[in-house]
Amino acid sequence: AEQKRIAARLREQMAEVERARAAVQAQLDAAKILPNALLRAIVTSPAAQRWSRRKLDELCEIVAKQVDPRDSEYGKLPHVSGENIVSGLCRLINVRSAAEDGMISGKYLFETGDVLYSKLRPYLRKVAIAESRGLCSADMYPLRVNPKLMDARFTAWMLLSEDFSGYAIEESQLSRMPKLNREQLFSYSAPVPPLADQKKFAARLDSEIAATMQLCNSLETRLAEIELLPATLLRDAFTQRIPNN
Repeated sequence: AEQKRIAARLREQMAEVERARAAVQAQLDAAKILPNALLRAIVTSPAAQRWSRRKLDELCEIVAKQVDPRDSEYGKLPHVSGENIVSGLCRLINVRSAAEDGMISGKYLFETGDVLYSKLRPYLRKVAIAESRGLCSADMYPLRVNPKLMDARFTAWMLLSEDFSGYAIEESQLSRMPKLNREQLFSYSAPVPPLADQKKFAARLDSEIAATMQLCNSLETRLAEIELLPATLLRDAFTQRIPNN
């Protein structure tokens, strides 16, 4: 009888844990799409329909030179690969120096403010802003925007938009390994709102990302705590002192 009572109670508790886990996971999934929803609202607004469009090669260029990461001058610089860019969030994580990553082959030198675009598997949507001078591999395009025409942060968000992502995915399917080459990249017809509006939109998106990341971190902490509950409940159920008869 006691076994049945304990088993029934555990079933109830486990069901409650699963409901809590599903609810928090749903909140986390919803939070992660907030920046994309805002970006979509911006680029599909009535005002956006009046923006001029220009090919990307008129708005930015690739000027990075190749350097040897074994040189002490460059080995201490941050090294960015696709693994260091959070998909869809214009954010860098876990960046180490080229020396710490053990880089020995030639890398491309980018400057602060360059837009880093990962050309492999465009469906992963990996774009970031260089926070300092650093190195990247040939799998990345370090883009230097024309500051008279484009805001770098707006450019980064534009490269994460559904419009550009759809174009990049379609173009990259022509090769065996999904990859966007320079000609394909620079042939894209990009929206060009007034520079002041670009800065305003980029600031809104950056603010949304900061709030989203804070919310996601909180939800991920709650989710981790919930994941531990089943083990805790089982331990409590089977370590209770058996009363003396």
